[in-house]
Amino acid sequence: MKSQTLLTTFLLLLAQFATAENEYVTDVAADGQTVWVGTQSHILFQIDKSNGKVKAIELPAVTSEMKTDYSISKLCVAPSGLFIGLNKYGVLNQVGNEFLFTQIPPKGQSISAATVDAHGKVWFAGLSVLRQDIVGVEPAQIPPFDPIVNIKFRSMVFDDKGQLWLGSEGSIYGFWKYTEENGPQDIPCEGYSLFYIKSLAVDQARNVWIGAARHGLVKYDGTDFTKYAPCGITIPTDYAHGPDNLNFDKEGRLLFSMDSKLVNTSDGGETFVVKQELPSAITAICVDDDDIYIGTQKNGLFLLRDGELLPVDLTGTVGIEKKITPRTSPAKRYSLTGAAAFSKGMVVTEGKKTVK
Repeated sequence: MKSQTLLTTFLLLLAQFATAENEYVTDVAADGQTVWVGTQSHILFQIDKSNGKVKAIELPAVTSEMKTDYSISKLCVAPSGLFIGLNKYGVLNQVGNEFLFTQIPPKGQSISAATVDAHGKVWFAGLSVLRQDIVGVEPAQIPPFDPIVNIKFRSMVFDDKGQLWLGSEGSIYGFWKYTEENGPQDIPCEGYSLFYIKSLAVDQARNVWIGAARHGLVKYDGTDFTKYAPCGITIPTDYAHGPDNLNFDKEGRLLFSMDSKLVNTSDGGETFVVKQELPSAITAICVDDDDIYIGTQKNGLFLLRDGELLPVDLTGTVGIEKKITPRTSPAKRYSLTGAAAFSKGMVVTEGKKTVK
């Protein structure tokens, strides 16, 4: 009886721990069929948009170190499949029902930014900038960005001319433009000291929007910088705060987070509106047509649909599918039902060796 009580207590504690991990959403990405949700653990959630099923996938620990310290840091959808950046250990690429693992030197480098170019290749960064030409093969290092320089890249985005814009923290450099013809160019930011850039986005007019700690929202039109104070919010002087998760909604309006606030902009950046207030800090924004998925630091995933903010339950057991109401026309409320079916997780392939 005592042993059964101890086992029950242990399972309850384990369930609480797993729930807490799943409540910290690190990134959200979407393609035509699926919404992917990364958490501060080795659990990846898959939402099938065609039937509304939500499935928790336990990603494999390829190395012995990963078994005790493993989390998803970045998600990116590419033609080759889902790209998963890991905290400290490298990347996983989804290929069919398998995941290919690639170690990224130096050991301990976390992937903090990723984007896809016009050719469908994934560019990603942490302490260095890399390009994945072939899935499962060591990526190409982009010189002169290397781990020796005191830089950590936080955001990267291509414009429609194929120019790569990068934002970093550390060192004296914060804002970069890179082309394969001319290489990297650091953009002087006199008067701004933009050495802690949290997020970047490029609009249809090729303006680069910058979310910078200490400086708020900044627009770069290729020549000049313009600074904005969204919604009258005072930007704290510490590095932890500032506009983040820059994106655009379906109408092309800038969308970003300020701690727990979801902010929209219009009129070329002159008007700002707090669209929603979340229960904890926003960690990810994914625009999927009319739907907006919002990840938070302490309260999991939310869906903003037709002006209504709805929670998405990410506390299910690995392998158990839950079902939500997919979008129909006219839109219906996003709802959850109980466990629907059991399905096995995926496996990882390292070279030719399959690790269960």
